[in-house]
Amino acid sequence: MFKPVKMLKIQVLGLKRDRPQIVEALHELGLVHVEECRDQGLETGQTTEEANAVNEELVRLYAVKKLLSPQPTTRLQAKPLPQVLREAKGLGIDVRLGELKTELERLDAERTSIADARGQLKYFAHFHVDLASLQANSATVLAGLVATQKMHPLRNALSVVSSKHLLAAKPLDKTRTVFLLAIEKGREAQARDALEKAGTIRLRLPTERGTPSELLANLEKRVEALKKRRELVEQEIGLHSRKHWNHIEFLIESLEIEKQRLDILQKFGRTRDAFVLEGFVPLPQAAKLKEALAQRFGQNLVVLEHEAEESPTLLDNPQPFAPFQFLMEFVSIPKSHEIDPTIVFTFALAVFYGAMLGDAGYGLLSLALAHLIVKKTEAGGLLNNVGKIWFVFSIPSIAFGAIYDEFFGFSHHKLLGVELYHGLERMESVPTLILLTVLMGLATMVLGYFLGFLTECMEKNYKHAVGKLGWIGTIVAGALLVATLLFNVFGPGMLLAAGGVLGVSVLAIVYAEGPMGLIEIPGVAGNILSYSRIAAVGLSSVIVAMILNDLVLPKPEQGLWLIITLPLFLFGHLFNAVLGMFESLVQGSRLNFVEFFSKFHHGGGEKFAPFRCERKHTLGG
Repeated sequence: MFKPVKMLKIQVLGLKRDRPQIVEALHELGLVHVEECRDQGLETGQTTEEANAVNEELVRLYAVKKLLSPQPTTRLQAKPLPQVLREAKGLGIDVRLGELKTELERLDAERTSIADARGQLKYFAHFHVDLASLQANSATVLAGLVATQKMHPLRNALSVVSSKHLLAAKPLDKTRTVFLLAIEKGREAQARDALEKAGTIRLRLPTERGTPSELLANLEKRVEALKKRRELVEQEIGLHSRKHWNHIEFLIESLEIEKQRLDILQKFGRTRDAFVLEGFVPLPQAAKLKEALAQRFGQNLVVLEHEAEESPTLLDNPQPFAPFQFLMEFVSIPKSHEIDPTIVFTFALAVFYGAMLGDAGYGLLSLALAHLIVKKTEAGGLLNNVGKIWFVFSIPSIAFGAIYDEFFGFSHHKLLGVELYHGLERMESVPTLILLTVLMGLATMVLGYFLGFLTECMEKNYKHAVGKLGWIGTIVAGALLVATLLFNVFGPGMLLAAGGVLGVSVLAIVYAEGPMGLIEIPGVAGNILSYSRIAAVGLSSVIVAMILNDLVLPKPEQGLWLIITLPLFLFGHLFNAVLGMFESLVQGSRLNFVEFFSKFHHGGGEKFAPFRCERKHTLGG
């Protein structure tokens, strides 16, 4: 739980002829993280014709699947690869589906074209004339849309351009007018300048013969015909979907499984008659793996075991910590020999988050929003896990809210009218809060270096382990000296004791890290003081809540002003709560990953990824 699962490195040696059966057995067991064999005396790699055929059929089947609509599925019994390939190649619906897809695209393009034409024709709906017949050898017809209030200036401007023109106008709505302008040849440029100055929008005249109402009626008939044709095409696609969807899902999963098996073969080392597979298996599962392989292959297979200095990392925390393990793996996977910081991370971040948000009302709101995210997102996904983490963190927010006596910025006395207890009110206890957060930073740094000491001991790196103890002594002794010299917390005897511890600790740091290690002392002091941001972030949220309660708190005597103050009050608190949640999560994570984890956690591990067969549409053979 506090360390990744111990791994055993294995080598599987067998006959080349048994390789497909052994790969199948390992795939179904799903216990081995396969590594590429790096023995220089063995061959690796080589793509087979089978692999190329599988990839080709997968590409084609995915393209076919994309054209179909999802249907209910049932699981089918797995089949040998040659039979799966024959069935995939015999599925001859891709050509017809391609034709149907092309026709759908053509229908959609035609419908878009009709919609555009219909939109243009609607401007001319009040003109009962064949617009296509208006063009003449001696005149040019222009159409446009103009603000109604500019019609009179436009008429005057056109009269100046030419006395030989005809302007017909119809109101489109209360503010706009559609017009048709017929003007003598040779005056078009001046007419267009006048139209542009009036702010007109040019309209395209229809080229088809018939009045606008007749053309609109024809377009409606074409739309109806397109709709019926599209329904027929979709019905045929639906028929193919119902008939082939289940089979296609089966074929795709079967080929994906075979692709994984063929790909993993390239990591095997091989000679003319034998092969070598290298990988890692969790130590608790090693006996199960050996027993299963022995039962199936007997003396034809040899499994060799080796101690692994470095291996993939498998974290194994209790189920309640699963979302936090997910976040830990998402940010930085520890190496196999490091401490698993998931549980420490969980409790530390929960305390930081709760201490910063620190309002029981906001904590309840945080609880409700987190529950909504968990309910509306897919289990196991990023947002779902973040929602679960947020849900857990809401509980310490409520607890700290009770300690601070804050409920949406109010004290319980203000809400209930009865004083049940006296809380640690943040606005009246700023020095105390800063002191407590600095002490929290001090304790966290000591814990971080102690975990670093344990990590170095587990790696048998005793020199650096001494350095970690030196840092613990430096932090504790430095804190005692500051408390004694600046605040007279302890008597003169503490100066001598703390000074001695500090001197020994500094020597330990120099021994482990050299003289340059002392440069880090101001940085560590800064890390400790950085925890005062817990108080700062919390106080900013308190101040905003108090301002809202003082300025826009809805009161019955406000009358109609409640229409304004109530939404402002609710939105203000919601915004302040969300901002406080976000800041608490970001700043709490920063304190964990930057200040705390840097003292013991290196990260950079490789996640344990077993060669495992995932089946949704097939039954194992």
